[in-house]
Amino acid sequence: MIYKKLLLLLIGIIAITLYSCSENPVSVGIGLLKNDYLNVKEIDSYADSMKQSSSYAKYTIPITGSASSLLIGKAANVSGSYLAEFSISLADTIETDILDGAAVVTYAGVSLYPNYFFSDSTRSMDFTVNRISYDWTAAGVDADSINALGLIKADLSSNRIFSDSLVTFNLDKSYVLNILKYASDSTLGIDHGIYFNPTSNSQKVVGFNPSTTTLQVVIVKSGDYIDTLSFLTGRESSIVSGTLPVVSSEDILVRAGLVINSRLLFNVSAIPPNTLINYANLTLTLDTVATIVGSNYLNTLTVLLLTDSSARAFDSTQTITLSRSGNTFQGNIAAYVQSWIDKGVNEGLLIQVTSQIDGLELFAIKGSNAASRALRPRLQITYTGKK
Repeated sequence: MIYKKLLLLLIGIIAITLYSCSENPVSVGIGLLKNDYLNVKEIDSYADSMKQSSSYAKYTIPITGSASSLLIGKAANVSGSYLAEFSISLADTIETDILDGAAVVTYAGVSLYPNYFFSDSTRSMDFTVNRISYDWTAAGVDADSINALGLIKADLSSNRIFSDSLVTFNLDKSYVLNILKYASDSTLGIDHGIYFNPTSNSQKVVGFNPSTTTLQVVIVKSGDYIDTLSFLTGRESSIVSGTLPVVSSEDILVRAGLVINSRLLFNVSAIPPNTLINYANLTLTLDTVATIVGSNYLNTLTVLLLTDSSARAFDSTQTITLSRSGNTFQGNIAAYVQSWIDKGVNEGLLIQVTSQIDGLELFAIKGSNAASRALRPRLQITYTGKK
């Protein structure tokens, strides 16, 4: 009897629960919201009168050892050069022999390991190696300051040999002997490293694995020993210089290395205050003819929220990634649009490559003045507000 009562009670509870769920469903459909409580609307820059504008500009940033490639060469409108200083540490006995003149350098050679090519990898690339006279920092040197380093014109390299996996050359033995002396006794002088300068006939840019450039030195003390020593770089940096590429007036640009970022502004004033932005899909269309990429790269773009467009300042606390599918990049920027609505301030978006210090990729994107509306940047927003 007790079991029957419990069973009837359980059935009653289930029935009440099911009835309640049917009367007050958890899922909120757009149709229900529109009809009863809230107003859900969509606005599309392609179909609606949402004004937009776009532009691009060149930036200067250092390419340090934290980059995936350190660049040497020339291609199209860009040039890459490389600074390296070797970290020298010697055993006490070798230091003594070097300072006494009992040991001599019979061979010095440098090895670099390519991991990236911009332009056809079969094209030629060559460089000279010059001694740097003055101090520098990896983060502080750029195309504007390189002439202040006191480069010595004499080429310290010879017998340069190139392949897709290895580049080697002989380094001047008297220069190497001097830096060994400086490492043994700092009162004798200070070495500031060497500068790899691409020659004018170079037709490609080659990227090299950072922190792997190796100096190999053979030291001989007559009648005593022959010793082979290897040294890695203690600091290194790459400098990219060049001019803005010439592209269609319909395009905006984003680029790595020779950094170019774009600004994109949509007028969303048609969206009322106190509105919830449900979704905001941004679509950018590539000009595939003007886009140039290297042997390996990240196929994404990053969108930042500008806080002061005149100073190129942006909110560093959040980033949004646009993923590529075919010839478009897309992503949801609802958080940025919500910020515009909530704060009543819209300085626009900053579009950049995902890693600005890696490679030389150039993405040409159809801008706000593209002749075809279908190719212009497109923003599709779904928002909810009170009726």
